[in-house]
Amino acid sequence: MANKYADRLPFSTRAKFVVNKPFKINGRDYQRGEDFPHQRLALASRKLRTLYDARLLSMKDDELETVPVVETPIELTAEEGEFIYDPEVHMVEHENSEYWVADDNYSYIRVRASVGKKLDMAMDKVLIAADDILAWAE
Repeated sequence: MANKYADRLPFSTRAKFVVNKPFKINGRDYQRGEDFPHQRLALASRKLRTLYDARLLSMKDDELETVPVVETPIELTAEEGEFIYDPEVHMVEHENSEYWVADDNYSYIRVRASVGKKLDMAMDKVLIAADDILAWAE
């Protein structure tokens, strides 16, 4: 799953802030969309950073909060000679420098060591190109 805050602007104490989620500070309630006068309140930069990291505040120039992030699922299709590795079904077995993709019952393909190491950590389905397949199981 992609991180929807990956493109969030880096924190800056010089930025203008807006309330992202309602909260109370220094005896006053702040509501969503309200300007947050951090300079007038003389908040320490550490406290301001804590509010920003907790997503209670956003920088005014941070358009990410107003633009919805739409994730498009990627559909993998294997062409002839290729293979789709699914970490929910397959596992990577290796001995010395040989890496095999297998499930509980059967070994399918032998792949390059560099590909096998990456597959060992994969969280999503991965298309293995024909060039990275060294052998098919018999």
